Amino acid sequence: MLDGVASDMLDSMTVYKTLTPNLDADTIGGAIDLETISAFKHDGFHAKVKAETSWNELTGDSNNPKLAVVASNRFQLADGELGVALTLSDQSRRIVSETMKPVAGRMSPSTKTTKCGTTIWSASARV
Repeated sequence: MLDGVASDMLDSMTVYKTLTPNLDADTIGGAIDLETISAFKHDGFHAKVKAETSWNELTGDSNNPKLAVVASNRFQLADGELGVALTLSDQSRRIVSETMKPVAGRMSPSTKTTKCGTTIWSASARV
């Protein structure tokens, strides 16, 4: 996941390393353009479920589950069409940090294991 943006909600990502005339002049040196998924890419209802895990060598476990559900649909309105896309992404993982701490006048390694999780709901609608 990108911080605060569910990767399952992204359709494409474009990285601009330098300024070009079509970009905002207030940027320092480049820009990242995130394009979200669109319900108009599919005819009618579309759904996708993804489940995965990963092995973490430092913590010695594979209990790092991630579950993502993406759904989109198109609705006919009196004066056009409404497309709605929803994403739910939940991830839990173990993070290990190693630091050096002073103990009795000497530097001693210290290891800390933290379990953290992220849940992101995303929605977009276009007419």
